[in-house]
Amino acid sequence: MLRPLALELIQAGDLQKTVENALDKISKDIYDRPALEKARTLTIEVKVTPKGVPDPGGSMPRCMPDIDWQVKHRLPAEGGMTTRAILEGDRLMVNANDPLGDVPGQGTLYDAIEDQKKGG
Repeated sequence: MLRPLALELIQAGDLQKTVENALDKISKDIYDRPALEKARTLTIEVKVTPKGVPDPGGSMPRCMPDIDWQVKHRLPAEGGMTTRAILEGDRLMVNANDPLGDVPGQGTLYDAIEDQKKGG
């Protein structure tokens, strides 16, 4: 049965499901990172390409366009605190106990707190 074109009919509903999945990912990202006030985007591209031109003489009964689609979503990049390293020879070395990276060769106040938590 022929029906007017609608999102839920394109590729047996796959376009609509893909859009809903992308919106779920965007919602989860906003839930996980509400303080990150950057846009999350969803782009739906639908191409309708005519195939065949109806022949007034009747040899081609209909024009039958192809419908192609693509769904893209973009989330803000993930990032973290800068980690400072020190170059020793040809290797980069980091102090895992220096979260601020102030002095790569020394511990920090955070180290002392962690030691106290461990009973040290």
